[in-house]
Amino acid sequence: MVRFYALLFFCLAIINSAAAQISLTDEERKDTSAGTPVVEEQKKEDDALFNFLGLKIPNFISSKSDQPDENSVVVLAQKAADGDVVSQLKLGYAYLYGSDGLQVNYDKAFHYYNLAAQQNDAIGLNNLGSLYYNGIGTKRNSHKAALLFAKAVEAGNFDAATNLGFMYITGNGIEQDINVGLNYFEKAAEGGNVLSQFMIGYAYYLGLHRQKNYNIATKYIKKAADAGLDEAQVILANMYMNGQGFPQNYSNAVKYLSAATKQGNVEAMLKLADILSSGKKYPQNISEAHVLYNLASVRGADTATARRNDMEKKMEISDILNAQRDAENFQEKTSPLTNYVRQTFGYNIHNYIK
Repeated sequence: MVRFYALLFFCLAIINSAAAQISLTDEERKDTSAGTPVVEEQKKEDDALFNFLGLKIPNFISSKSDQPDENSVVVLAQKAADGDVVSQLKLGYAYLYGSDGLQVNYDKAFHYYNLAAQQNDAIGLNNLGSLYYNGIGTKRNSHKAALLFAKAVEAGNFDAATNLGFMYITGNGIEQDINVGLNYFEKAAEGGNVLSQFMIGYAYYLGLHRQKNYNIATKYIKKAADAGLDEAQVILANMYMNGQGFPQNYSNAVKYLSAATKQGNVEAMLKLADILSSGKKYPQNISEAHVLYNLASVRGADTATARRNDMEKKMEISDILNAQRDAENFQEKTSPLTNYVRQTFGYNIHNYIK
């Protein structure tokens, strides 16, 4: 049966050495079956990491207890109490997000994910770790979160590998070790996690903490770009422009920069505008360049205003007005993956590698 209840899109790699570095204190070994919601201000850097998102999954719960079908709360609760992991995961998700008519209840969400984790369920372990990291339904405990992520990786959860990878490369809640973090990303990338594919691909692209290898970089970065991650689209465009891992191809570069631009990526706007304004490697389009510089300007790009004004010197007044109208009508449309990454990790996550 396909299971789709993972809360976070993170992953991990090479558990053997890293797991050995994580151990519980006596206090942390105490029973975790009960917890109280914790509401507290997190540091800004912590807010950018491991925030929960309401990842949509098919409706699966009927909150009407007078309809005792297999997906009613009453039936699911009984199955969960009897040890059915799928029911535990469904209820954990529903109480965490208040879906399908149920009220948000962090205590119950923690309870059901804890039940699943006690059975060494990979998803339950990962999601319980996320609750500990965020202090949801329990006191915040980054160390215990890392331990649970490590157990989830051992149980085959690549999302947990990404979670642990980010903890190691940022040093949030665990001793920083970039190489261990990248090992987790590499394992998760091999397992198909797109976010880890991008992170390890970028390490190979830069030649930082990994020997530079454009063949590996192109394989992984392109997968992330095609999955809709705006940062990957910009870096892939750079590779096409510079002939790194691919033959130089400005048409493909423009294709990926355009995709990232539609998602509101300022770097993509500037790069695409530069290409269109010069007309050296791709057909010139002054009006479109004006639109892009205008959009980048209102988003705070330092040089965009001056470049936009330079474009106006080459345009008729009617063309300027049309370009201004197009910029005014621009609507940013982020992909689900880009939106997830921005809300969970922030912008420019590739800088973690640096």
